[in-house]
Order: sequence, then structure tokens, then C-alpha cells
Amino acid sequence: MSDPWGALVDWYRDLKVTQVKYELIRDATTLDSGVAL
Repeated sequence: MSDPWGALVDWYRDLKVTQVKYELIRDATTLDSGVAL
């Protein structure tokens, strides 16, 4: 482990990006179907 904090920051950033992607997909499918889950 040369830079554990760098790896942690990268992991956290990837996690947040993935969450936003899934939220956008979920919101788009909810709007398209017209049904709020």
C-alpha cells in the first residue's frame, strides 16, 4: 500500500458516481412508466 488514502478517495468517488448513475436510471424509469415506486 503506497497510498491508502488515495485508494480510499478513489473508492469513495467511484461509489458516489455509481450511486448517481443508478439514481438517474431509477428516476428515468420511474418517469417513463409513470409509477412512483
